[in-house]
Amino acid sequence: MKEAPKVVQGSTFRGLRMWSVGISLMAAACTGSIGIERNGGSRPGDGGDGGGRDNRGGAAGSDVIVIPGAGGDGGEPIVLVKPTFECDETKAPTSIGMRKLSTAQFQNTLRDMIKFALNGNDAQAMGVWSATTTAIDKFPNDDRQVDAGLPSSRQMNQALQQGHVEESYNVALAVAAQLTNAQRLGTVAGACATDTNTGNDNQCITDFINKFGERALRRTLAAEEVTFYRTFYGTDSKMDPLAWADLIAGFLTAPQFLYFVEHGKDAVSNKASTYGLSGFELASRLSYHFLQTMPDDALWQVAKNDALLGDAEYKRQVDRLSGLAEARRSTKEFYTDFLRTQDVDAVDKNKDNAKFKLFAKTTVPSAMLRQAMIDDVVDMSQYYTWDKPNGKLGELLTSQASFAKSQELATIYGTTVWNGTGEPPLFPAEQERKGLFTRAAFHATGLVTTRPIIKGAHLRQSWLCDDVPPPDAGAANTPQDTNNRTSREAVELITEQDGTTCKICHVTFTNPLGFATENFDALGRYRTEELLFNGDTLTGTAPINATTVALVHIDDPRKVSGPGELMDRIAESGKVEACMARHYFRFTFARRENENVDGCALEDLRKSISGNGSIGGFVREAVMLPEFKQRQILTN
Repeated sequence: MKEAPKVVQGSTFRGLRMWSVGISLMAAACTGSIGIERNGGSRPGDGGDGGGRDNRGGAAGSDVIVIPGAGGDGGEPIVLVKPTFECDETKAPTSIGMRKLSTAQFQNTLRDMIKFALNGNDAQAMGVWSATTTAIDKFPNDDRQVDAGLPSSRQMNQALQQGHVEESYNVALAVAAQLTNAQRLGTVAGACATDTNTGNDNQCITDFINKFGERALRRTLAAEEVTFYRTFYGTDSKMDPLAWADLIAGFLTAPQFLYFVEHGKDAVSNKASTYGLSGFELASRLSYHFLQTMPDDALWQVAKNDALLGDAEYKRQVDRLSGLAEARRSTKEFYTDFLRTQDVDAVDKNKDNAKFKLFAKTTVPSAMLRQAMIDDVVDMSQYYTWDKPNGKLGELLTSQASFAKSQELATIYGTTVWNGTGEPPLFPAEQERKGLFTRAAFHATGLVTTRPIIKGAHLRQSWLCDDVPPPDAGAANTPQDTNNRTSREAVELITEQDGTTCKICHVTFTNPLGFATENFDALGRYRTEELLFNGDTLTGTAPINATTVALVHIDDPRKVSGPGELMDRIAESGKVEACMARHYFRFTFARRENENVDGCALEDLRKSISGNGSIGGFVREAVMLPEFKQRQILTN
C-alpha cells in the first residue's frame, strides 16, 4: 500500500509556518531562538468559512508545493506548505500615536500648500520654493527604521529629533516671508489685503484663515479654531505683512499640519475601541498613501461633502488616484526601502587599485554606475507595477528583461539601452539573468570578490522574511588561507568548519542562497570562471560552482544549478508573496505588523498578489482593507 505524501510545514516565517523539528533542533546550536509551532486547519475568512472578509484579492492559487519522489528513486513525495496568515476579525489592530509626515511627505505638502496659496501659479510657486530651498534642505531626512536588526520602511521611523522641531519652524518662517512680500501678498490673501479699504480688513483675515487653514489642517475649522488662529495675526486688523507671515507660519507649524491627527467618526461594532475614519481623515490617508502629499481639489471636495464615505465614491477615488502619474513616487519610495538600495556599494571606490584593475579589465566603473544600478531595479519594479498590464509578482521574480538606461550598465548586461518606455530589451540567454535579484545592484561590491553570505542573508531576510539568528558571541574559527580560492571556497573554509557553531547557521540560512548567484561577479557581470589571486597577484582562474541545495523552504531537498533555477524556486515558493505583504503593510501603516491582530489585513494583501493577482492590484488592495479605514482610539 502506497504511503501518503509527507507533509512538511514551510520554513520559519516569523511565527507563521514553522520548520521541521529536525532542522530546528540543529539550528538550536546557533545563537537566537527558533520557535516550534504547528498551525493546522483552515483560516477564518478564507474559502467562505464564516470569517466574513471579502475575497478581493482573487484566487491565491495552491497553498502547497508537491515534490514527487524527493527522497530519491521510489521515495515518497514531500508537500511543502506555503506561508499564510491567520485571520480573526474580532481582533482590533493597534494604531500608532500621532503619525508624523515623512520628510518626503512634508516637502511635497509644503510645495502644494505654496502652490495653493498662490492660486495654482506654478511660476510664482517655483520662485518661493527656490528662495526657501536652503531652509527646506536642513529638515532632517528619514532613515530606514531598523526593526529586529533589519532595515524596513522609512515610513516607520517616527522618531522626533530636535532638528524636526527647529527646522520645521525655520521653514515655516522662510515660506511665510516669501508668500507675504509685496509682490505676492495680494495673490495669497486677496485684494482686500492690499487695497485702501480698511473696512474689509477683519473679514479679509477671517476668510483667509478659513480658506488657507482648512487645507493646511486638512479639515474644516471649528469656530473656536478660527478664533485661536486669529491670535497669530494679532489684535489689530491693520494690514501688516509681518502679521500675515505670522499667521501663515502658525498654520505651517501646527501639529495638524505636521502629523496625521485622527479622531475617528463612528465606532466599529465588532472591534473594541476602534472607529471608522471621517471623510477628511480618510482623504488624507488615501492621498498620502498614493501621492505622498495632501489631498488634491477633487479628493478634497468629496471629503468635504462626506461623499468619500460611500463605497462607490471611495472606489472611484482609489481608481483615480492610483491612475495619476504622481502615484509612482509612492511606490518608488516603497521599492527604494524594500530593495535596500541604500546598501548598494560605490562600485568605483577601488577603480585605481592595481588588483581591482586586473579584475575589472576594460570595465572601469564610473561614479554614476551605482545610481544606474539602483535605477535599474527600481525601474523594473515600477514597470511591473504600473506599466506592464496586469504585471505580476512572478514576472518580477523571473523576468529576463533589462531596464538599464545607462550605456555603462547596458554594456555590463550585454544589452541595448532601454529608453524608459515600451518593451525593454532581453538579456543574452546564456546569462541565466532571470528575475530581480540577478541584477547588478545586488551583486556589485566595489571589490574583486563577491559576498555570498551577505547576498544569502539579504535574500533570506528581505525577500523570504525568514529569521536569521545572530552570530554566536563566542564563535571562533581556525584562520584559513584563502589565497587562490574562489569566493565560494573561501566562504566554505571560513564558515563551515566542523565543530563550530557557525556551520549549521551558514549551511542552513545564508551560504546556499548566496552560492547559487556566484555566476555574477563583483561588478555584476555574468561569468563562468572566477579570477584567482595570491595577494595582489593574478594566478589563474577556476570554474564557477553555483550548484547547491538552496533551502528556499528549509525542508526542500532539491538542488539548483545557478541563479535562474534559484529564482524559479523562489517564485514558486509562495514566500515572497507573504513577505511582500509584510513589507507593504509596514509601508502603509508605518508600524510593524502584529500577527495576532493584523492577520486579516496581511492575508488579504498576500492573497491579492498571489496567483493571478497583479502588483498594481496589490498596491490598491492596501487601501481597500477595512483596517485602512479605521483606527484604534484608546480612552482612559
